[in-house]
Amino acid sequence: MNLEDIAKLAGVSRSTVSRVVNNDPRVSARVRTRVQETIDAVGYRPNAAARALASHRSRAIGLVVPEDFADYHVDAWYAIIIQAVLAAARDAGQSLMLIMEDTFAPGAGQRVLSQFIDSHRVDGLLVLQHSYRDHLSGPLLDAGVPVVHLCESDYPHTAWVDNDNRRGGAMAAEMLRSAGASRPLIVAAALEHVPTRRRLQGFHDIFPAAGMLITDHSVSSADEMLRKEFARKEFDAVFTINGWLAPVAHRVITEAGLRIPTDVCLISFDDFDTDTSRRLELTSLVQHTTLLAGHAVRLLIDRVEGRSPPGECIVLDTELISRGSCGELTAISMQGGAAE
Repeated sequence: MNLEDIAKLAGVSRSTVSRVVNNDPRVSARVRTRVQETIDAVGYRPNAAARALASHRSRAIGLVVPEDFADYHVDAWYAIIIQAVLAAARDAGQSLMLIMEDTFAPGAGQRVLSQFIDSHRVDGLLVLQHSYRDHLSGPLLDAGVPVVHLCESDYPHTAWVDNDNRRGGAMAAEMLRSAGASRPLIVAAALEHVPTRRRLQGFHDIFPAAGMLITDHSVSSADEMLRKEFARKEFDAVFTINGWLAPVAHRVITEAGLRIPTDVCLISFDDFDTDTSRRLELTSLVQHTTLLAGHAVRLLIDRVEGRSPPGECIVLDTELISRGSCGELTAISMQGGAAE
């Protein structure tokens, strides 16, 4: 069935049916009732693709996921944030399309632009991560596409939502300093993402000479490199930038015959696996992914509907959950950072 079929059955014009379907007030109650009863009787549903072409709105948003995200399977953040975005989009009445794209490859922006924006398949885009090697953001922003990053971006005029990562790094360092640590080691999986760099900056604000260990996204690699570091026994504290590294560090420290927190304090960003964190009594800085996803979806809808200027950003508070791995009193929570 199409609008012409409904119009014939209801004895009205096609334009009248169109007004009823689109809730146009320029239809009398009597005619609206007759048309709606006809629609209900035949089970008519508007063609979503046709309505998108006519209105230039699909009521769908895209989530750009790096094509190589499987390489980061050890980091639970990716799966958790995708799930949170899906729930937030559903709550906002939006469909969500996952778009796998090699964001580091030349032409990434043009491919997404032609395949998903120009064809009106999605109204705007959420981007899962951003790095200095990104080939996606520039072409999309230059074309005026509504884009929101799910992490801080240093690309000019980019809208983004993220935790206050710099304050979080400083909170970790302050906790270690209060525990008496003087020779901390920072462990990170990569330095190309802005949130990682912000966490490092915050930590270095307190401990400018802190040691640094960079691993790849591999448990075995992180384990091997940490064992070499602790064979020297030069560190009295560890700050893991990424949450999945914390259990690795905990195992290496204890297998080296060192005690947490008596010999080595341990603190981590992320707190996705709370069962493991409680079991290890791990003090952690928390990312509230549900809150982050909800803000990002609403900000993108505002961008699509012209209610938000380019470059608007939302910075969320960072929370520290204390469980004792820094020698502090357990079961306390501290807030820090900038509110929305």
